[in-house]
Amino acid sequence: MFVKYILPLYEEKEGVMEIFNNRLHLPVTCIDASEQFLDKLEGVADGEEKRKIIGKEAISVFDSFA
Repeated sequence: MFVKYILPLYEEKEGVMEIFNNRLHLPVTCIDASEQFLDKLEGVADGEEKRKIIGKEAISVFDSFA
């Protein structure tokens, strides 16, 4: 499972999916959770608090799709 969140690098999603699907021949599902992450981070300025929110939200996304 590949989770796209917040601001990916240029064509990161496409590159990851190409490697897993075409080179490694492994089925991978891409989940675009960027809006979910951005909603949770709105108004948060503290870097440590952002890190904690991102960690909790990543677990939540994996749990809901696993």
